[in-house]
Amino acid sequence: MRRYEIRGGRALSGGVVLQGAKNSALPLMAASALCTEGKVCFENCPVLEDTSLTERILVSLGCGVTRKGGLMTVDPSGICRCSVCREYCAGMRSSILFLGPLLARFGRAEMFLPGGCLLGARPVDIHIKGLEKMGADVRVEGDRITAACPRGLRGAAIELPFPSVGATENMMTAASLAEGKTVIENAAAEPEIGDLADLINRMGGHVRADGGRITVFGVKRLHGCRKRIIPDRIAAFTFFAAALATNGNIMVRGADPAHLRAAMRALEKTGAAFEISEDGIGVRRALDRILPTEIVTAPYPGFPTDDMALAMALLTVADGVSSLRETVFSDRFALTDELLKMGADMTVRRNVALVTGVHRLRGAAVRATDLRAGAALIVAGLAAEGETLIEDDGHIARGYENIVGTLSALGADITEREN
Repeated sequence: MRRYEIRGGRALSGGVVLQGAKNSALPLMAASALCTEGKVCFENCPVLEDTSLTERILVSLGCGVTRKGGLMTVDPSGICRCSVCREYCAGMRSSILFLGPLLARFGRAEMFLPGGCLLGARPVDIHIKGLEKMGADVRVEGDRITAACPRGLRGAAIELPFPSVGATENMMTAASLAEGKTVIENAAAEPEIGDLADLINRMGGHVRADGGRITVFGVKRLHGCRKRIIPDRIAAFTFFAAALATNGNIMVRGADPAHLRAAMRALEKTGAAFEISEDGIGVRRALDRILPTEIVTAPYPGFPTDDMALAMALLTVADGVSSLRETVFSDRFALTDELLKMGADMTVRRNVALVTGVHRLRGAAVRATDLRAGAALIVAGLAAEGETLIEDDGHIARGYENIVGTLSALGADITEREN
């Protein structure tokens, strides 16, 4: 158990170097298992609990893995297992992303229903149905998933019922070694999908991503390569929200504005001013107050669900009433009770939250219920009067690299302790 202690009221200032994207690193690491010749080297790989767990999964399968800071090298030539143990699956939702690569390379795979953040129903049926269309026999017995395709996978026409990022990634990796052409319609279009397509192509595959349609031409084998992971757009939004909540002025170096258009538009409506340069994106308040706004989550290029809790924390100190509608995960507003402890004024009915801004939040003892809720509570604590104590079971370290050191360098009064 970790405890974050924050003494709020300090405006953030200075610059931060943006970490590599967690939501890209995890599928890329899983996809490295497709490689049969050479090594896969990842640059800008963030040092996180989730990347460490994914590294342990790779090692448990027989991969050689070395890491030096942000450089990770994976040697998948020695893979000798096709199963991911229950402990690793329970610890991380993204463990399901090994299903496609293992099935494609070895014709079989075994794992367990994944865990991770509790964000409501997040079924894996869409993953399974897509693989079955490619010729796999997939069975779920209790929490165990077994998949087999003794004659190999075959290209297929797959239309996803909604643009699931994880399912799109599993279909892409499975199709990369399948026989023939696979076309995925209504596919996710997030920047992380493009990053995965780039990795497969660098390994000798043939993937063409065109918005909601992805075409994959299967190849016989994939080889090693070097790949730089894109910057983390959700971490960028976190720093934006923290700067605005504290009336600060910071530069997020390495942030890619092309990945952040919807998020930046939403913040501009609250009175944020952005300055885009070759180094990254600067952010500050254009007004002496935060304006209320309306936000609705949507698949990319819409407003990201991962940013919703952070937006909620920011808007608790807006001058007026904001409306937030969540369309992706049913429990994204689980942090509501924690923010109420800090003096926030909000009501939630089903998937809509009405947030009435208050002049100042008050420090309180709160608990992180999931990764982004934990980050949102940090934002709230930075803006609050007095001391905020955040109890955390390890959620925050799953997605943020040295968050305490980074915020401290920007002028925040924040410390971390192990309970």
